[in-house]
Amino acid sequence: MPPTDRVHIRGNSSTTRDHPNWCRRFGRQPAENDAVDDLPTALAHAARCLPAEDLVVVCDSILNKRLLTPTDVDDILRHAPRPVRAALDRVDGRAESGTETMVRLRLAAPNLQIRPQVQIPDVGRVDLLIGRSLIVEVDGEEYHSSSAAFENDRMRDLRAQALGYRVVRLSYRQVMYCWPDVRALINELVHRNEHRRRLTAPAA
Repeated sequence: MPPTDRVHIRGNSSTTRDHPNWCRRFGRQPAENDAVDDLPTALAHAARCLPAEDLVVVCDSILNKRLLTPTDVDDILRHAPRPVRAALDRVDGRAESGTETMVRLRLAAPNLQIRPQVQIPDVGRVDLLIGRSLIVEVDGEEYHSSSAAFENDRMRDLRAQALGYRVVRLSYRQVMYCWPDVRALINELVHRNEHRRRLTAPAA
C-alpha cells in the first residue's frame, strides 16, 4: 500500500461514528464480533474508503495469495456502486506485489497489451510484458536481500536483452514518488516501438 498516516476505524458506537476516519461498508453495517475483523469484513469496508487503484492493489494481493477466490470478492462487494464494480473489472490476481499492480494500471492504454507474470524461455517469469518485447521489472522497497539475488537479476536482464527484449527495472521509490517522470520515459520507449522489437524467441 502507498505510505499513509491515516488510521481507518470500523465500529457502530456513537464515539466511532463521530471519528473523522470512521469507515462504513456499502449496505448494512455488520456487528463487531471480534477485536480484529475477518478478511471479508475488512475488504467490504476498504472498498468504500480506498481510491480505485488502491482497491485493485488490495484485491490483486488477496487473489494472488489465494486468501479469497474471485467469486468470494464479487460476492462481498455485490452491493457496491458502479465505480467500485468498475475497479473490480481491472483486478487480475497474478501480480506478486502492490507496486506491480500500480504500474500495470498506470500504464494501461488503448491498444497496448500489458501482461503480468509472463514466462519467457531461458529468462524466467517477468513482472510485466508490454507488447511482445518490453519487459518491466518492479523491485520492492527491500527486494534485493542478498548479493546473489542482485546478481541473478542482472544475468536475467542480460539473457532477455540477448533475445531481443528491452528491459526496464523500476524501484519502489520510482513508482511511488517519481511516477510522472517514469511514465513519460516509458511512453517514449513505447513511442519508439521498443515493445514491438523482433525477438529471437517469443514469450510463452
